[in-house]
Amino acid sequence: MGFEVTKRSVADWIALTQNRELRIPLTLHTTSGSMLPAIRMNVDTVVVVPCGAEDVRPGDIVLIRKPDSPAGVLLHRLVRIKNGRLLTRGDNMPHSDGESDANDLLGRAVSVAGPGKSVDCDSRLRRLQGRLITHSYPLRRAAALALGVCRKLARVLS
Repeated sequence: MGFEVTKRSVADWIALTQNRELRIPLTLHTTSGSMLPAIRMNVDTVVVVPCGAEDVRPGDIVLIRKPDSPAGVLLHRLVRIKNGRLLTRGDNMPHSDGESDANDLLGRAVSVAGPGKSVDCDSRLRRLQGRLITHSYPLRRAAALALGVCRKLARVLS
């Protein structure tokens, strides 16, 4: 049992799973490329189950309440939890989403499936991959900046 995501269906799902004892999954498709390549927009299906902050770790893909987003929620990777605050970022995004309160955490992705793809988000390999992705963007960004500096320096010296 699950819901296809719309603002109304998310509200219904939140109401049904408020006490987090009911583990009714929410089935959704993303409408942006912010989680590429892990989640392909309008192609992959993501299954999210309700959870609390004690059930997630950095690297997990989480669903958080974000009233200013089109569906009222955001599905991004958890970067860190500190003092009851969550920091998330899309895998394909240069900046974090800013902090959210732990009470805004709605659930955690348990699977991602699509044509030629079936991912168990709870496997050790996927959890390790999530942790690496969480920390790889700053390295990729630093490498891109260093490359830019080298190109400018090469132009000045030539």
